[in-house]
Amino acid sequence: MLPRRLTGCVKRRDRPHPPAHREGMNAMHQHLFDAYRAAQHGEPTPPPPGTHDVATLRAVRDHRRFRRVLAGRPARGGLLAALTRRLGQGPS
Repeated sequence: MLPRRLTGCVKRRDRPHPPAHREGMNAMHQHLFDAYRAAQHGEPTPPPPGTHDVATLRAVRDHRRFRRVLAGRPARGGLLAALTRRLGQGPS
């Protein structure tokens, strides 16, 4: 028979790990890690995840409009016009 303290270790090992150990690091974990590292080195903390998402989407939209103008196509309404051409006028 095993001593009592060894049987306790076996039971603890059989329990599943918390989800964070299985899934790895998400964006918030990485941000917290980077903020801690920046604080240790006396540097400014990085922006939290998602801060610049809207600005990035606007920049992509503006770039696509710019490329459409350079190609001689209208800057706006391209998707609706393409769908109308592809699907026809529809039922009247």
